[in-house]
Amino acid sequence: MLTGVYNDVMIKVQSERHPNLTFIHVFPGMVDTPANRVNLFTRAFAVLSWYWMKQVEPIAQSFLYPLLSSEDFKRGGYWISQSAEKLTLAANITDEVAKKVWDHSVERTTLRQETIE
Repeated sequence: MLTGVYNDVMIKVQSERHPNLTFIHVFPGMVDTPANRVNLFTRAFAVLSWYWMKQVEPIAQSFLYPLLSSEDFKRGGYWISQSAEKLTLAANITDEVAKKVWDHSVERTTLRQETIE
């Protein structure tokens, strides 16, 4: 869940920093994949949540749609729903929130000298 928020902020920040590029975040929800049958725990989870899981094919189409319809997604940041509809999440991400998340990400991913030695 938190990863999705970070991705939303990344889309906003990167699309503002690089306006000639396209950034897309697709949130598929729960998808029924072979990974759901790796062990007993994942199988049990899949059985209990089968009603809410989406099939792979329709979700794959929602991932391919922005790639194949370049006119609709030419430049900027886009958030796409499970059914390949554009969402407007950028309005909910304030500059203050974006700066905090971005600064935290840079801090956590910066290589420090003591980790090299």
